Amino acid sequence: TIIQANNFGDRQAGDININASGDFTMSQLFPDLTESRILSFAVADGTGSNINLTSQNINLNDSSSIFTSTVGKGDGGTLTIKASGDINLTGGTVRNSNGDLPTTVSTNTNAINSTNVTGKGGNIIIDAQNINLVTGGIIQSSVLGLNGGNAGDVIINATDSVSLIGETDTFAFISNIRSSSFGGGKAGNVEINTGRILLQDGGLIEASNQSTGASGNVTLNVSESVTVEGSYFSPRTQSDVLSEIRAGTIRPIPLFQNAFGISPNPSGDSGSVTINSGVVNVADDARIIAVNEGTGDGGEITITGDKLNLSNQASILATTDSGTGGVINLNLDEIISLRSQSQINAESLITGSGGNININSPSCNCRF
Repeated sequence: TIIQANNFGDRQAGDININASGDFTMSQLFPDLTESRILSFAVADGTGSNINLTSQNINLNDSSSIFTSTVGKGDGGTLTIKASGDINLTGGTVRNSNGDLPTTVSTNTNAINSTNVTGKGGNIIIDAQNINLVTGGIIQSSVLGLNGGNAGDVIINATDSVSLIGETDTFAFISNIRSSSFGGGKAGNVEINTGRILLQDGGLIEASNQSTGASGNVTLNVSESVTVEGSYFSPRTQSDVLSEIRAGTIRPIPLFQNAFGISPNPSGDSGSVTINSGVVNVADDARIIAVNEGTGDGGEITITGDKLNLSNQASILATTDSGTGGVINLNLDEIISLRSQSQINAESLITGSGGNININSPSCNCRF
């Protein structure tokens, strides 16, 4: 099933508006058929169609997708999803030759096959009571290709909670909320406003670049708690996928180098991670990290709240290869607790200068 609106001209396109009084579900009715999609393209100079979806509960299953894209000079459409109840993205029953495909809500600026894509990718705005991404549910804005415009921002508002858990079985699509640049344009910012955030079994929140564009920033405003824990062993890569909150410049794998025409040595600057929460828990190898694996400068991590708990080899890291080191700022009203080989570290790995760690807390409990 496909609902599609394209703009091949130089004027504003019309919108796709879906208003459901009950629940809204996208799924695959029959095996071996293509996934369900709602999509919008800006192909020339005109702005692409916005997609607006409003319902009670929204369930996206079976590798279904909702996305807007610009492949020209016009900006991509904004993607707005609002539910009075919950939004659930469950990935991966449709397969290609590589394995299960994710379930996605996404916008992009796509310059893979063009040198004249200057339009900005659309923003993603999602409002609900609870938002759950499971086994390959993805919310993402991105830049694809060296000559693309900037990616859109991702803004999530959930009254109660946001959960990101697990990945698809075979192709290692992790559940994530991210903005990424695989080209010359800047990645967007990721902002989440909610009561609780849970990342588990490889869940990821990220703003990153893997080429010349700068990374965006991650901002989490959470009234109760942020919990980042555990990892997932990927049978495809034969390695652990850690649960992470991350901003930074990441060295692209060969697949992305070839697909997007980008260098193996990225040069964009890292973004920042800002967490405002009552309690922040990081456990079981999980990480909060600002990283630069290229030649640009490192990012900054700022955590403000009541308590910070790190346990069982958890870490908060600001690392850089060659640029100026990142900074870690921890401002806690009650206590910082580090246990079982957990660490807080700002370092330069090759030729760059190390960063600073600034801790303001009335109490610190360290047990290694």
